[in-house]
Amino acid sequence: MTKHTKFSHYYLCLAALSAPVGGHAAVTNLAVVADTFINAGALSTDNNAGAQPWFDAGTDGNGGVRRGLFRFDLRVIPPGSTITSAAVQLTVTKVPLFGAVNSTFDLFRLTTGWNEGTQVGNAGALAATGEATWNARMNNLARWTLPGAASDVPGTASASTAVAGFGTYSWSSASLLNDVQFWVNSPPLNSGWLLVSQAEGSLRSVRGFAARENGLSVGTLQVGYIPPPAPTPAAFNSIRLTNTAAVAPAVSLTNGSIAFTWQGSTNGAFDLLYSSTVGSTAIWNLAQPNILGAASGSNSLSDPPYLVSPGYAPNAKLFYRLNSLPPPAPPLAVRLQVVVSNLVAPTVLTHAHDGSGRLFIADQTGPIWIADSNRNLLATPFLDLSSRMTNLAPIGIGGITNPGINPLYDERGLLGLAFHPGYATNGRFFVYYAAPSPSTNFDNMTVLSEFRVSATDTNLADSTSERVLLTINEPEFNHEGADIVFGPDGYLYLGTGDGGGGGDQHGTTGNGQLLNTLLGKMLRIDVDGTNAANGHYGIPLDNPFVSTPGALPEIYAYGLRNPCRFSFDRGGTREGFVADVGQNFYEELNILRKGANYGWRILEGNHAYDPALATTLGVNIPSLDFPIFEYVHGPIGIAMIGGFVYRGAAHPDLVGKYVFGDFSTSFGLPDGQLYYLAQTRPGIWERFSFQLYPSGGRLARYIKGFGEDEAGEIYLLSTTRLGPAGNTGDVRRLVRP
Repeated sequence: MTKHTKFSHYYLCLAALSAPVGGHAAVTNLAVVADTFINAGALSTDNNAGAQPWFDAGTDGNGGVRRGLFRFDLRVIPPGSTITSAAVQLTVTKVPLFGAVNSTFDLFRLTTGWNEGTQVGNAGALAATGEATWNARMNNLARWTLPGAASDVPGTASASTAVAGFGTYSWSSASLLNDVQFWVNSPPLNSGWLLVSQAEGSLRSVRGFAARENGLSVGTLQVGYIPPPAPTPAAFNSIRLTNTAAVAPAVSLTNGSIAFTWQGSTNGAFDLLYSSTVGSTAIWNLAQPNILGAASGSNSLSDPPYLVSPGYAPNAKLFYRLNSLPPPAPPLAVRLQVVVSNLVAPTVLTHAHDGSGRLFIADQTGPIWIADSNRNLLATPFLDLSSRMTNLAPIGIGGITNPGINPLYDERGLLGLAFHPGYATNGRFFVYYAAPSPSTNFDNMTVLSEFRVSATDTNLADSTSERVLLTINEPEFNHEGADIVFGPDGYLYLGTGDGGGGGDQHGTTGNGQLLNTLLGKMLRIDVDGTNAANGHYGIPLDNPFVSTPGALPEIYAYGLRNPCRFSFDRGGTREGFVADVGQNFYEELNILRKGANYGWRILEGNHAYDPALATTLGVNIPSLDFPIFEYVHGPIGIAMIGGFVYRGAAHPDLVGKYVFGDFSTSFGLPDGQLYYLAQTRPGIWERFSFQLYPSGGRLARYIKGFGEDEAGEIYLLSTTRLGPAGNTGDVRRLVRP
């Protein structure tokens, strides 16, 4: 790490500072929350200069050009507010001792995010990953369009002010007010301002402005605003009960459904509540939270959760009410940076726990590719399983005829990849793929196998080292499950589908609810053990059904339809999040719990699918494990693709939020979308659409999966082809705009 020439001797220091301007109603005074400067000096272009009591702009007398960056947190201003005034105040605390040149300083609205950094020092130390420099807005992650952020601002300044010696200076204008209004309307795009001297061609126009670390002279933004009006109380127009509702295949809802219509605020949000009584002693319970209203203010809702509907037989009498909610928080902005392309249909992205920075990418057609630490795709696959797999579409889809699905569609292939937690020393990893079934009674056979890395090349697996742990005969070509993930307990978890087809029509009861089949389950095994019936793996002794007569001891949870993607939070309480793809109407997300029954096919999400099956099997419906979040098929999509709780460093506002996507809005059109869930109230998860930068629109791609690198950054896997064909598959990293 090289330190560069300090320039503090060019300065006289100002010890005192004027107090912030006082406020009044509908006026708020905000302090700078992040500030730094970037330096074009010959030896300092990649140095971080944050975390000191000033930030600079201007020329420094040593041939270096400096530009300041700073931003304010505007989230204290209510969403929907109208900005009436805005003024920035910065205090000059350092002036060149000799040859100071006065100049006008411009503020430009930054259109790209940046991080302040933590290194202390006048010219700064070599920037660490994520710290803004002259060359990089987030060092080693993303660069400015041009050095110095020259092309990451609009062409004209938002405000300008002449700056001379010590003192406090103010910037205000209609354009600066528009900047603040833009950020209040779109908080994720708030990247602050760039401070530039107009005398960058002169010597020593540099001025040091008090930074947030100063503690006294910190920059301020005074904002006047008119808050939005309170939401209009919701009022029911009608409540209608139906007697029958058909679903396919041959299963009917026997107790009917209920439909509501109501008036409320334009684009409002509502909670639906229910009670068995009315009056002052009534206890109102939450039926469905965060219902997003229509732009017109005329809203409708059909089929609320089964247990809070009169369609559920024990509810002889129910009363409903609506609560209007404040406007939801604006969504976060994200940019999708393509890091690997020219793939077919990427299904899994993971890392090897070995500190190499490599990404391992499984393609549905069989190869596992490596992207090195510089994100260059190696020419030779790490392993290629295509010769061991069943034939994929367009060669065939197992004889299944489904006119609602494109014939090139296929859910088989290479579906799972996981590296042993001790891979760095033992070289063991695991795959899950669809192979030909030895029986003509089944479409294919899914295989869980162990391989080892080559003894001579860390970028190649030993293709002869396969050790088969488990095989499962699959009745159909779809609902294969897919994911294999090592949990925080060191055991391997495997999600399996219900056998495919539609409606879990396997025998009289289906597979999801039966404990004598591995289909429709979450399995948990010890890859280092041997006490399983086949001797190839171990059964954890605390698995929930180890002592249940007739139950398979591998089962950890059941009642799932197609949990093709799941993950464990690497932070927090290390919870498991299981996305279960729905049948006709609802997608759901569950928290993984030992012994849980998630209800399929009795329920689809929170709603009745075949409630009579509960009676047949003696299942108490209220005892089922209900999803933490669900959504109905439609504009959101038709198949939930589970992702990860974000725990990376590049996108601080995303930390703790669950990132996921939906495959598409139909099989015939690549129309996937990226979403995240935030726990906006205790136990209440709310869905947000990312504000994609710069397009703001949908992806126009089929989403296949998500991945997480060793640092906790998240990647999106997608393609424009419905089936495993072509070369439009790619990997995109989620980064700040």
